[in-house]
Amino acid sequence: AAGALATSVYVVIWSQQGRGYSLALVAAVLATLAFVSALEHRSGWRWALWALAVAFAIAVNLFVVAIVATHAAALAMRRPLPSLLPPLVALGAVGATAVALAAFVRRADAGQLDWLDSPTLETVGSGVWQLAGANPFVIAVAIVGAIGLATGAVRGSEPWKTVLVAAWVASPFVLTLGLSVVQPAFHTRYLVSATPAVALLVAAGVVAQRRWVAVALVVLLGVSTGFRLAQWYTGPATEDWRAAVRAVRSEQQAAEAVIAVPDYQRASLAYYAGSGFGASEPSGERVWLFVASPDAGERLRLARGVVDPPQYALLEERQFGERLWLQIWEIP
Repeated sequence: AAGALATSVYVVIWSQQGRGYSLALVAAVLATLAFVSALEHRSGWRWALWALAVAFAIAVNLFVVAIVATHAAALAMRRPLPSLLPPLVALGAVGATAVALAAFVRRADAGQLDWLDSPTLETVGSGVWQLAGANPFVIAVAIVGAIGLATGAVRGSEPWKTVLVAAWVASPFVLTLGLSVVQPAFHTRYLVSATPAVALLVAAGVVAQRRWVAVALVVLLGVSTGFRLAQWYTGPATEDWRAAVRAVRSEQQAAEAVIAVPDYQRASLAYYAGSGFGASEPSGERVWLFVASPDAGERLRLARGVVDPPQYALLEERQFGERLWLQIWEIP
């Protein structure tokens, strides 16, 4: 399971982002570890530890709150059912934390999700595909693992453990799709907390087989995952900021502004070009505008919110990676 998780292209991609996705993944694992420990040892202080772990996970990434539903489903399947007082008290503390954080996020909301479109069958399917590391063999072996857990083919499997792993995979989808009824909230990045469960299903699919079949599956998974990783590292960059900044430096004239949109991309520009390189207002004969969007209409909309047509007209547009574009605007 650890090998499947560490070599997942999905995990590698999002762990390289300058955000808290890796920490959210770790927090989900710690919360689940605390849950299993509390469930098996039936200790009040262990439930308190679970509450702290879940509160930390939610503070890292609010979407990790889906793990609470996962744990609740597994608890309901546990036989014999443990005393419910300690977990209910812990759940109350977690609920209070989640409500407080949600209220804070709502007050501080600056449209962080406004860029998302309503989910479709295509985007949900893409989420499943990417969660599996864009690897059909991972999907196939994970399905075999789920069947093995459900049928008892995996040593030590129990109904509550099967529900735990299955709900762990499903809960981020249910949460983000449910929220999307009110506000589009589905994106593959918000599924990161489910990757350990996918790795567990893959491991279950392997250990449920006879030794020679298990060895063959490990080799197959290793080769296919290595191929996907090689594709990722040798393929074109999603946003080739280094090449884009070099292009600007080679042609930029004095007093010509360099601006990055949306606003959160200013940090990327500052990282690759140095602080003070970017500007917030257009100036000079030309304006160099970095726009991070694969959609042509969206790029123009973002650009027109910064430059001032007809004072500036779009002269040229260059692509650097899959979703980074450099627009050159000049005074007609």
